[in-house]
Order: sequence, then C-alpha cells, then structure tokens
Amino acid sequence: MTIQAAVDGIGVAIGHTAFVQDDIAKGRLVAPFDVTLPEDAGYYFVTPHEKATMPKVTAFRDWLIATMRP
Repeated sequence: MTIQAAVDGIGVAIGHTAFVQDDIAKGRLVAPFDVTLPEDAGYYFVTPHEKATMPKVTAFRDWLIATMRP
C-alpha cells in the first residue's frame, strides 16, 4: 500500500529496489537519492516491551520467524 501511495503521488516510500524496479523504469517512481542498503540487511520485529509476552504477539512472532527461514 505504501508503494502504491507513492505511485499515486500521495507521499514517499522507502523499500527494496526489487519491488519497485519496474515502477522506476516506467517513470512512475523516482529514486531521489543514490543510496542503497546491502541486500542482506535484516528485518526487525518490534513491539512494546509490555506486550512482548502476550500470547498473540509471541504466536505471530514465532510464525513470522518460521515462515522467513530459508
């Protein structure tokens, strides 16, 4: 949704180049800066400390980690 909002001119988005290469090539998006992060940059699961042990939060975290494992 963020990328689509940027394509629609509603705002800006930061994301992986692979997800927007076609939009950049077709002129729907522009990369205003020549800055990229390494492809192996990580993701972080963030939640407020007081909610980190809630069953629904830990279940989602565990599912997410299992899904993302190679």
